Amino acid sequence: MDSHNKRLVDAVRKGDNLVIRQLYLDYYQYATKFVITNNGTKDDAMECFQEALVVFFRATCDEDFCLKANVKHYLAAVVKNLWLKELRRKKKSQKVLTSLDLTRSNLEEIEYFDEVEFEKVKLDENYRKLSTALNNIGADCHTLLNYTFFDKKKDKEIAPLMNYKLDFVRQKRKRCLAKLKEIINEL
Repeated sequence: MDSHNKRLVDAVRKGDNLVIRQLYLDYYQYATKFVITNNGTKDDAMECFQEALVVFFRATCDEDFCLKANVKHYLAAVVKNLWLKELRRKKKSQKVLTSLDLTRSNLEEIEYFDEVEFEKVKLDENYRKLSTALNNIGADCHTLLNYTFFDKKKDKEIAPLMNYKLDFVRQKRKRCLAKLKEIINEL
């Protein structure tokens, strides 16, 4: 892994938010071009690229993760795989033209990614539903569930952060989980 890619991976592992902006600036245009060329919209491209970033961030959290391709090719392969999976789901894959601008070495890196790394990329419909539901649940519920499940904070830590009483944190979480379940069931 070259020094630029190593710095990006290390920054992601440290939670550097500036790296997200840099990834968007450097690689989002490719995702847009690929998705739009293959029967998608700008919104599809944005969603696909965001999912690719989630896959990348999750992969970098794995201590055993070793990037064999550069970040551009890794994200390109993830975007390609996610979009083709979405097209198969939508049954539009018959008209897909893969418009990747590949050199022989890029293709080898992507083929390696396809064979070895694709298991880490599998995103099932439940994840998509959960992501959509979390985006539609409301700010307070989103924050509360984030603190609880992602940040692993205890109720007594959450209460002062959200200006809630301890008992209300428990009640609110129960209501939020019920609302989340309801949204997921509607999707």
